[in-house]
Order: sequence, then structure tokens, then C-alpha cells
Amino acid sequence: MSWMNARTRGFGLALGLAAGVLAFPMALAASADESLDFTYDVVVSGLQAAQIKFDMDLTPTGYRSKASVETQGIVSFFSDSQTYVGTSGEIVNGKALPASFSTRTEKSGKQKDFKVRWTESGQPEPHEPPVKNPETQAEIIDALTAGVIDPLTAVLRVRGEAPCEGKQRIYSGRDVFDLTFKLEREVTFNDKSDGVYRGPAYQCQMIYRPIAGRDANKARKNKTEPWAVTVWFAPVDSQSLGGQMLLPVAAAGKLDGRKFRAFASRASVSGQALNQLSSVSIN
Repeated sequence: MSWMNARTRGFGLALGLAAGVLAFPMALAASADESLDFTYDVVVSGLQAAQIKFDMDLTPTGYRSKASVETQGIVSFFSDSQTYVGTSGEIVNGKALPASFSTRTEKSGKQKDFKVRWTESGQPEPHEPPVKNPETQAEIIDALTAGVIDPLTAVLRVRGEAPCEGKQRIYSGRDVFDLTFKLEREVTFNDKSDGVYRGPAYQCQMIYRPIAGRDANKARKNKTEPWAVTVWFAPVDSQSLGGQMLLPVAAAGKLDGRKFRAFASRASVSGQALNQLSSVSIN
């Protein structure tokens, strides 16, 4: 199916991998380690289309995370694919600094691997192997400005004090894109809501704007507008982080004209289920 394309995978990286860019304030307690364990179900046109799994471990000095995106249901008969991503880096003065990011895509018995490394100065290097089109490769290199991070590190970079504000440039290995957020309103998830979470949430607009790579080439060719999606984030009080963090619990929008919704079917923070009717206090 044509809609199960790079942008769909980009959505999986950007949202399901908790790369909703808005997630964590970084006031880490000296003795506390944190862990996240999330599963997201993606439904397109009423059909189960994909499942995204994400977990992360972080300490006051570093972090390591991995995630996977797998097609499911009837979609898997037309586009049976799996994508795995992983990242690691340091936390310096409360700021996450990526060191490496890798992706592996398996489809129809074929496997593709990409890896990105960051220099000590924080500059990402072009991924290995390079893209085949030299013009596209040059555009990617030009777009790798200072401060570019990978989708999983994005979870740790924007503070929770100003929910749904800001923009971050992200490098996924073959695409460079900007994510911009805007707060729409505060809502409450109840028994009629999808997923396991029940409680207060921030409803935010996320705008995906491709800058360089395959998605940018397609956007220019088809003259498509930046992709907008609604994402809901749950506020979670964390003593170990010294404040409030925002965790993505649902999303909705359109993928190539087809309505989709995604929601957390499993969500735990440091072993505690994220399903209370109010913000969770993590000891």
C-alpha cells in the first residue's frame, strides 16, 4: 500500500517512539534511574496497520533507547516490513547529546542498515552508507546544521515547563525534517478514549516539514503541504526528574488522505502503569 511509506515510518519514529519532541524536563536526581516502556497501536481507515514499541533507560549521565515499527493485520499482506531503531548518548548539564543512531529495515527478505554518528562538537556526520543520489546526499549534508538530533533523543530535549512550544530539527538517517508544536487545549482522557491512559492531557498540533531526503524530494515533486497531526501528551510528575514530563499517549490525523489514529496500548514508567485518573507520582 502506497501510504505505508517513508512518512508513515517517520510518524512512527516521531510519535510512537515518543519522539513527540516535547517530552522531558531534565532535572535529574543524582541517585535515580528512569525507564520507559510503551507500545502504540496504529489504526488506518479502521484497520490495524502497525504497532510501535519503544523503551528507554536513562541516568543522570547517559541514556540508551530502542524502538521498532511493524506492519500488522491486513496491511502486512501488502507491505510486510519491520523497522528497528536505536540510539545512545550522554546527558551533560541536563541536556541530552546523541552519540550514535542506527536504523534497520527488513522488507520482503531484504535488509537495509544505516548508522549516524555525532562528533564531540555535537555535529552529526552523514549516515553510512550514503544515499545513491548525489544531489540528495548534498542536500542532506547542507541541512545538518548544529543542534540536529535523532528522533529518539528528541524525547529528552524539550522541557516540560512550556508544553507544545518550539521547533526541533531531526535527522532520521535518510531524512532531515523539522517538527513544530503548538498547544491547542487541555483535555481529559476518560473511559471513551482509546488506549490505556486515563487522566489529563495536552492536545497539541504537530507539523512535520521535510527539509532534505526522500520525503523532501517527494514533497517538492507533488507540491504537498507540511503534514499536520494532533498529538496528546500526558503530564507525569517525576521526583527523579525533578518536575513534570510529558508522554505521548495518542495521535490522530490523515496519512495520504486516509484517517488514522494511534494510541498507547501499553504504557509504564519505571514499572508503574500510566493509567491513573491524574498525574502519576513516580517514586
